[in-house]
Amino acid sequence: MQRICSAGIIGLFGFLFGIQPAFAGNTKQVFARLGMIERQSMLAHRMTKSACLVMMGANATVHSEVALTTAQEFEAHMQVLIAGDDAQNVQEELDPDLRTALLFTQEFSLGLTASSAQIASGDFHSVPVGLMITRNSGVARQMEYIRSDTFARYSSDFQNGDLAKTVHWANAQNALIQELLRDLCFITLDISGAGAKDALLEKLALFEARSVVLKEGSAAEGIVKAPNIHIKIELGKVISKWSKIKPYLEAAAAGKTSDLSDIQLAFVYGEAITDNLKKILDRYAKLLSTG
Repeated sequence: MQRICSAGIIGLFGFLFGIQPAFAGNTKQVFARLGMIERQSMLAHRMTKSACLVMMGANATVHSEVALTTAQEFEAHMQVLIAGDDAQNVQEELDPDLRTALLFTQEFSLGLTASSAQIASGDFHSVPVGLMITRNSGVARQMEYIRSDTFARYSSDFQNGDLAKTVHWANAQNALIQELLRDLCFITLDISGAGAKDALLEKLALFEARSVVLKEGSAAEGIVKAPNIHIKIELGKVISKWSKIKPYLEAAAAGKTSDLSDIQLAFVYGEAITDNLKKILDRYAKLLSTG
């Protein structure tokens, strides 16, 4: 897949941290745009995971609705990020490089959102399933390029670089937990690609290590310790719930089968982790807006 990224995206972080922005706007508009971009990687995995759960027959009615609404949210966000929306306090993207990157991702993602919706409606034929699998990875990768390139190029100029990196990690965790759950479903249905089980173990270890660092901090990594009791409590909940999911992920990576009821429980804990991470990100956003 072609990689489309943009130097223009620096405006998102630049305005927030005191760098000359690539577009004009107030702090609230920057937060709205940045939050929407950060959320897209997570949504790409979540819609795919939910569509996969429909195929698994795990509470299909609920997951069908989640897949459909998530696909709709993803498509709506892409349009807002490009054209802007006063109601959501997001400006039209005028930077030519960033606009090109977003337009490319929007067009490529239509195969993912359409196939996820098709599967959610009960069509499990090989074409929508294959398209969902291939486009999911590509779309998530493209959104990650947009996020990561921004941080990598300008992190040294941030006024509060350690706090910014901490938020970057927390957002990455939010996408990773949905990716792990997607992988669990793919492996359970035997629709994952070669090397998926080894990759699952690597992602598992990454999520676990990041969770500890986000709570305790790391000078070497430039990650701040949980700055207040509220964030510390929520991170503790993430780690506690993670311990409930980990055995099922390890079993899947080892090629072992689990009861459907147990796998469903793992997905319940996974969604609870997503809720905890959202609370953490909301509190970090308040710190960044005043820091």
